[in-house]
Amino acid sequence: MSKSPSPPPFLAELDTSVPCSTRPALFHAPDDGYTDHGVRGLARVRDAFILCGGCPVMSACRQWARENREVGIWGGETEAQRHAARRGSEERKKGRRRVSAAAREAGDTAVARPRLTAREEEVLFALYGGLRREDMPASLGRSPKSVSRSIYGLRKKLGTDELGVLGEARRRGLTRTPYRSAG
Repeated sequence: MSKSPSPPPFLAELDTSVPCSTRPALFHAPDDGYTDHGVRGLARVRDAFILCGGCPVMSACRQWARENREVGIWGGETEAQRHAARRGSEERKKGRRRVSAAAREAGDTAVARPRLTAREEEVLFALYGGLRREDMPASLGRSPKSVSRSIYGLRKKLGTDELGVLGEARRRGLTRTPYRSAG
């Protein structure tokens, strides 16, 4: 049984239905939380992102979920992505410096876990879910340039080329990040 979060007030004013109303289980965790953290979970998140990408109120929904600290997928974002977006860029920079310093002290820079932006994490999910780069702009509701920037950021932070991003992300334990806070 799925939780029934209260919908954003602006949805009542719409003359058309929104994609999430047809498949709410993709967007909101069951009462006992998600149990599909593997391939099924990635497929669920990917499907939710695809439906969000075609929604006329995606930006408004995303903003509403950020302001109200909603649970689940709203406006094409997971809870982890919204949490990352809420933190200021200065805080992210400080966190990156702390993580890098701790990794250097431990002598373990090869497996340091970089802090990804919400957009980089979104693209990483799309790659992990099997979405092709050329399909990402439409599916994620972003420009091709924005997707390219995110991929460049992933490459730079992981120290690899585009083909090695997924392997390096798996090695560093980045592919399961959003599921730790979901549900």
